[in-house]
Amino acid sequence: MLAKRCIRLFPGVLACGIGMWNAPRALAGGVLFWQQDHDFVNALSSEIGTAVPGSNTADDFFFSGAFLTNVTVFMVASFPNQPLTYVVDLYRDGGGRPGTLVTTFHNPAIIDRGVWNAMPEWHLFEVSFDTGLLPLPGELFWLSAYGIGNGSMQDRARWGTASTGDPIMSQGMFRSAGQGFPDWTGVSHPDLLGVPSDFAFHLSHLLPSPGVLPLLALGLLTHPRRRRWLTA
Repeated sequence: MLAKRCIRLFPGVLACGIGMWNAPRALAGGVLFWQQDHDFVNALSSEIGTAVPGSNTADDFFFSGAFLTNVTVFMVASFPNQPLTYVVDLYRDGGGRPGTLVTTFHNPAIIDRGVWNAMPEWHLFEVSFDTGLLPLPGELFWLSAYGIGNGSMQDRARWGTASTGDPIMSQGMFRSAGQGFPDWTGVSHPDLLGVPSDFAFHLSHLLPSPGVLPLLALGLLTHPRRRRWLTA
């Protein structure tokens, strides 16, 4: 598995795991290219319809492929009264913070990884979204992962931290009008985490060999979840 530090090319740009694959591998779901593992230091509110006013936590990445195939985030949630489900919003960069919304991912596969930091009232959840073959340009994007409340108004969802104190690119951002942050604010704010931090997620991409491109083009024309190419 690739270490995240090995993919820093120059400030603001990371790329890793870029290569050529044959047709069977290229159509099998992509390979890991971005890895920010949960550091078990902290977590920050990112939730809608739970016990606290709605909030969004976001983190950035540089896309280096042709198609995004999977987004996996690591959420810290109340247990046994956990949120109903999870959602991820994908944004273009808006000058060092989330900008224009590109798309939203729903219907994740959720794995309960057990007690978080020896606190039985919190569990770590691995939440994985199949994005299909989502074509993206090579540029900066932001993810915002958040839990959706189960209706009890007592559940909670937070996004686990990564690289606390030493974020790979920009520090994560937080927004919640109800919690006193109507605009995107760096998580190093003293009323948030107090230190700059990333958040825990993995991304997979597909960079096919030339012989596979016609097959992928055909798939994009016929796949029911196809999306348009994004342009500047």
